[in-house]
Amino acid sequence: KKGTAAAIGLSCVSFYKNNPHEIVATVNSDHFIKNKKEYLAILKKAEDIVKRHPDHLVLIGLKPKYPETGYGYIKLGKKIVPSGLNKIFTISSFTEKPDLATAKKYFKSNKYLWNPAYFVFRADTMLELFKKHLPDQYKILMNIKNNPAKLKAEFKKIVKISIDYGIMERAKKMLCLPASF
Repeated sequence: KKGTAAAIGLSCVSFYKNNPHEIVATVNSDHFIKNKKEYLAILKKAEDIVKRHPDHLVLIGLKPKYPETGYGYIKLGKKIVPSGLNKIFTISSFTEKPDLATAKKYFKSNKYLWNPAYFVFRADTMLELFKKHLPDQYKILMNIKNNPAKLKAEFKKIVKISIDYGIMERAKKMLCLPASF
């Protein structure tokens, strides 16, 4: 009920306590994964990218099948590293849920991928992004980290926002791993 930013932030706090450098993957629970083998291989590859680029977020992008206004879009930047059959790209921009005219433009350009909200990152890196872009949530999360008994009271103070609007549209150090699972 508090949005994906709150859920991911709270998870990062939990991981951070045991290992600030813990690599975290967020995935949606309501997706149908057609090719499970590729899905797991892509997540492993994303983990390896985070190990090499610990200050970056890795987004897994899917080739659009049609213009969709209910999804976010990742605009690919330059290719930085070939990685097996997959390429790794910088991210030129990230747009959450564009209007139909914009979605059609993105679809035709072949420079955009859908954002299925599969993100891989280090816990400390994500918390630093909270500190920079969602400072009020960051303070609440740190209060919870420092005194877990305050979880219920502190969590109520969080203002609902998605990770896409709160962090992803603002983050600068992001890489994209295209996939087709």
